[in-house]
Amino acid sequence: MILAEMRGLVAVIAVGILIAVLFARISAYGEDDSVAAAGVVATTTSTTSTSSTTTAAPVQFDDALAGVRNLCESSERFIEGSESEIEYPGKIPQLAEEFYESVIDGVSDQIRAEYSAALRYYTEYNDLALPHNYDGLTILQSDGGERWGLLASSEPPGVEATRANVAFLCGGIEIPEPPLMSASEFERLSDLADK
Repeated sequence: MILAEMRGLVAVIAVGILIAVLFARISAYGEDDSVAAAGVVATTTSTTSTSSTTTAAPVQFDDALAGVRNLCESSERFIEGSESEIEYPGKIPQLAEEFYESVIDGVSDQIRAEYSAALRYYTEYNDLALPHNYDGLTILQSDGGERWGLLASSEPPGVEATRANVAFLCGGIEIPEPPLMSASEFERLSDLADK
């Protein structure tokens, strides 16, 4: 657990440094440098003049910026959905799975493993709980009950690191916490399921 948290923290720091470096490089360009910002490099010699266009850096930056924009917009939709008056069993885990599916392709490589782990967690959680309408006792009595019990009562991998990453990149936005069951509630349901 500590290793996963450390890895998440390192990823968040790496993304922060990347953003700071990219911001500094972009800030260095003025309005007259629009050609330079587009990646055009001109080389002049005494007899000839050549130019070449390099688009790799601006395209990568645009992709990273689009990924962050999608992350923040998806985070806001996740929060709005979780706070809506419409209630149904498994609301948060279902919204969380949709959120992670919508952002996984646009996140930085440095933290993609954490987003993948969180997506796997919510996908498995929902696969086990949805057929039983998210009723804890019924789920625990099913074939996947033991596995769901572990998912519902243990800190999920990747979720806290990705929540921290969203808060960092999206100006303090906090997406909902995972639907963890307290130890006493889990014990109570387990006792009932064993009867």
